Amino acid sequence: TELLRALQHYSGAGSASEKIALGRESMRNFFARITQSADTCTYTAYDSVMRAWRPEFVQTVSGARMIAVIRDPRDMYVTLLRMERPWFGAKAFIEDFGSRLAQYEEGLAQLAENDENFRLVRFEDFVLDAQVRQSLCDWLGVENTADVVHGDFIPEQSARNIGVYKTHPNKAAIAKIEAAFPDWCRSSDNDAAPVTLADYM
Repeated sequence: TELLRALQHYSGAGSASEKIALGRESMRNFFARITQSADTCTYTAYDSVMRAWRPEFVQTVSGARMIAVIRDPRDMYVTLLRMERPWFGAKAFIEDFGSRLAQYEEGLAQLAENDENFRLVRFEDFVLDAQVRQSLCDWLGVENTADVVHGDFIPEQSARNIGVYKTHPNKAAIAKIEAAFPDWCRSSDNDAAPVTLADYM
């Protein structure tokens, strides 16, 4: 209800600061309602509700579990250029992504002993490896049915979004991103093989 109310009034808000304030108020009300009913209801909150860059937020709701998905930054960059930010240069992307990673690492440190309620999953592994998806469903306590796999998420379609950086004409930009985030770029030698569960769970 709170989120619907926010959406209804969002377009009518004037300045950007007013929209931000409206969003923050809606989130506060949303989390308050979740906290009040957490013992009797199950909720799924996606990225627009709880940012994956701030894993410590999982501690704000009793019994909550969080899955953060990270994608090869080279593919993220190319997708941004194609869909949202054609003006976005490699330097701006590196600064933005680096800042978000710093937030993530800071939040992860704050989790301390509560990190059993958090999982980091590579996008490529989730798409390519059915075992990864099953393991996450088991961890969440949800049934991995055909509706879950072939509803909004279709592995065969999502697989087309892996390795899109390879055809990007600006190789220099891709090289800069690789140099900035070597640990988050999939090795070309392993492009056909997903990372094993033990690598991140």
